[in-house]
Amino acid sequence: MKVYKKAVTLMLMSLLLVAVLMACSPSGSGGDLEPESDSVPVLDSGSWVLEAFGPVGEETAVLPNTSITLTFADGGINGSAGCNSYFGDMTQTGSQLSFGAIGSTRMACSEPSMQQENAYLEALAAVDRFSLGGQTAKEELVLFYADGRLVFQASPSSEASADTESGESLKTLFVGPQWVDCVGVAPQQCLQVRASEAAEWTLFYGQDIVLRAD
Repeated sequence: MKVYKKAVTLMLMSLLLVAVLMACSPSGSGGDLEPESDSVPVLDSGSWVLEAFGPVGEETAVLPNTSITLTFADGGINGSAGCNSYFGDMTQTGSQLSFGAIGSTRMACSEPSMQQENAYLEALAAVDRFSLGGQTAKEELVLFYADGRLVFQASPSSEASADTESGESLKTLFVGPQWVDCVGVAPQQCLQVRASEAAEWTLFYGQDIVLRAD
């Protein structure tokens, strides 16, 4: 009888030990654990050139002789929308991305170019996430919005000039923080620009420029 009780006691202790070990061990085997996702790069610098945008699978290429660019700098964005320059704030959390109110210059261009610009800025304002791809993982930037996407290629050089629809070159200038009264063909509001911090401010009457924050 004592032998039987001892055997039962040992069996209960063994079952209790197994239960404790199972409770302490992580669920699933090592092979079942999900690997940690790769770190998402921070979009704090770099320039990109738009190749195409629109509904996924039905993207439309950028019009010939126009250049749409996107530059990340100092927690914001700027670039050329094909006719006018634009700028705005951005918020990034991992691969989630959104842009604040986007401002732009007010130069008039051809109707097709203006339609493309308006569609681009509308899509840009609706962006909610991004991905980086290409052979070096940084050659292609894709911004996703609703059921569409904007596909960018890395710019060969953020300082290189590009031809616009009018045949003029894009130049980087320092831009004043406020619109000021000016008179061209008629009274209007103009920006003040200068080529360097030491240069005098001059009035901006509508030439296409690339804005940058300082």
